Amino acid sequence: KALEDHLSGINLEDFVVAALFHDVGKCSVPGHILKKKERLTPEEYAVVKQHPVDSATILQPMYGEKIANITKMHHERMDGSGYPRGLKGDEIPMEARILMVADSFDAMTTERGYNAVMTPEEAADEIVRQQTLFDPLVAQMLHEMVYSGRIAAMKKENDE
Repeated sequence: KALEDHLSGINLEDFVVAALFHDVGKCSVPGHILKKKERLTPEEYAVVKQHPVDSATILQPMYGEKIANITKMHHERMDGSGYPRGLKGDEIPMEARILMVADSFDAMTTERGYNAVMTPEEAADEIVRQQTLFDPLVAQMLHEMVYSGRIAAMKKENDE
């Protein structure tokens, strides 16, 4: 199925709200954990893994179940290895699949204190390589946007 077929059912307004506020639940994560440069302990990682659920809880009363679910599922992975529920494949809404790719790309290309920053091309290549984690159609679309210069152009436009 082409990406366009998957995108036809997406409400862009809902997606934008979910994308803007997907990490609001991180306000429940103690700062010393968020800012830690070393590897998180299993207990600290469990706290971090709660943030999508907290985001959904915060957003649901104001924005409804659909937006809450998109934010809750943005760390799910296509092979079921994600969190919080271990959903896989088509159990994950397309909006959450797009958000997981965008969020991962951002994490790979932005200084976070605990990561080696990649170029946009390196990050896009890595996401495409990890087809068990990311939706292949969404990964390929990101790859095309990076290599066509569209991502750089959007970044430049936002920086101005």
